[in-house]
Amino acid sequence: MPDQSGGKTIYDYDANVTDMKVENGEVALFYEQENKTKSIKGDVLIAADGASSSIRTLLYPDLERKYAGYVAWREAILESEASESFVSTVVEHFTFFHAPGTQILSYVMPGKNGTLKRGDRLINWVWYCNCEDLSKILTDCDGKTHCWTLPPRK
Repeated sequence: MPDQSGGKTIYDYDANVTDMKVENGEVALFYEQENKTKSIKGDVLIAADGASSSIRTLLYPDLERKYAGYVAWREAILESEASESFVSTVVEHFTFFHAPGTQILSYVMPGKNGTLKRGDRLINWVWYCNCEDLSKILTDCDGKTHCWTLPPRK
């Protein structure tokens, strides 16, 4: 049975994972942040560091990334900046749309410094759609083709 005391969740931004080890039933994570090497231990490590996951590279160093045939468009907006009708539709609900070749979903996630306070949380939405010509999608408004993602506002 999981510990019901609430535990602790940490969202640590602008950190680069350098190593991880499993010892005595705990996960030790080593990272660099603000030019300092730091570490943290926990019962569980969720590797949600994106398509260029440094944790996946540590676990599977020979695994090569391969395009899966779809793209994801996403945005996270501050709950207090969203319209009332949007908030009432997606907050406190897991909303999604699914059709052949596409899926859209949205959910609430912690805001700055991990806050769960209403209005300060983020509403994340993501639209997955099939795309055969990845290079066309990854060509920005200046005509530059990027490898895996478009920079903001491009």
